[in-house]
Amino acid sequence: MKRRSTWTIDEWILALDTYFMLKPNEIRHDNPLIIELSQTLRSLPIHGDARNDKVFRNAYGIEMQVARFLPLDRAISIVRFKESSNLQRKVWNMYSQDKGHLHEVALAIKNSLPLPFEFSHFPDVDEDNFPYGKILYQYHRYVENTSLPAKKFKEGHKRRGFLGCEICGFDFYTTYGEVRRSFIEAHHTLDITKYTKEMDVKIVDFIAVCSNCHNMLHRILKAVNRYELREKGIECIITSGIQRREDIC
Repeated sequence: MKRRSTWTIDEWILALDTYFMLKPNEIRHDNPLIIELSQTLRSLPIHGDARNDKVFRNAYGIEMQVARFLPLDRAISIVRFKESSNLQRKVWNMYSQDKGHLHEVALAIKNSLPLPFEFSHFPDVDEDNFPYGKILYQYHRYVENTSLPAKKFKEGHKRRGFLGCEICGFDFYTTYGEVRRSFIEAHHTLDITKYTKEMDVKIVDFIAVCSNCHNMLHRILKAVNRYELREKGIECIITSGIQRREDIC
């Protein structure tokens, strides 16, 4: 017996977006939106060969999973299922009060496919904390680590000789010496909901950051320029319990 593939945050985001397009009595396996959702989930690169199974994410199963949002919806008195997964409830809590933002994220996932790189199935701890899901996380990291504009951005900073973090000011070379002279990370500031497979990655959309600030910025995501990022980044870091600049990185 084949093991069922656990639903991911990407899939729950897409499912919730579809849920809000339907009335409770329209959540049926033969509804065109349910069929479309089934086809979309089967096209995602997340589950590898599992999507080749004809019953994987089929419309009947999608009907059941989408209906599990009903008990979470206080605007609906109809309850067909009493159970929902922890991740499903998490997605509901993150997005149910901002349907416009939810739809933007769902479109970004769809518009990023097929990805311009091979999707990785190796576990990544930071990926689990990324509220937009695995696909957009890996796309974002691909842009930051592998894209030509990101490499040119870091090379330009190295030529200028200063590699301080644009959020907290930390300089690896000053603290650690020669071994860290050329070390800095590039953060892509473009709103991730604007990602598409054809997007034009620009050097001006990157800022130089240290590792800790970079990790925190990935949890903010809505800031779109370096000034907002600096203000929101410092605020986020301080409210996380890090008070002094020398403790930030």
